[in-house]
Amino acid sequence: MRIDDLRAGLDEAERFGDLGRAAHLRAEIDQLMTELSARFRSRSRTRGPAETARKAVTKALRTQIGKLLASHPVLGRHLHHAVRMGTVCVYAPSNRIDWDT
Repeated sequence: MRIDDLRAGLDEAERFGDLGRAAHLRAEIDQLMTELSARFRSRSRTRGPAETARKAVTKALRTQIGKLLASHPVLGRHLHHAVRMGTVCVYAPSNRIDWDT
């Protein structure tokens, strides 16, 4: 990787006392790290409110189904297998359920 090559070059330049090359390599490493930081920071900002809401709903459903697994294992297992989470959340049991009314 480029960053590894730059760091190896910097170590070598420092060992040989090549101050000009070391300064140049430090500047290049700093520039590369700044670019990488900016690129990954912008990725988190592009998620938007829909993705944030989807993640919050998924987390809430997983938490509640987990609690049901502890307090009502049969229902918790059923929901664990029947609720699909992703872009949309879907209740889709594999077998027909006859609910008592």
